[in-house]
Amino acid sequence: MKNSNTKRIARYLVPSLLIAVAAVFIYVGIARGEHDQVLNKAIAICMECIGIG
Repeated sequence: MKNSNTKRIARYLVPSLLIAVAAVFIYVGIARGEHDQVLNKAIAICMECIGIG
């Protein structure tokens, strides 16, 4: 039974921890203003693809 409980805990704990870490990284990126840099780079790449930039 112990092995079954351990697998059940790991099954829910690992994805929950990964989601929490991802949320922290997203928050830190937004707090540092990096979303503006990503948007500007995406715009530049799109403009180059269609031949305007």
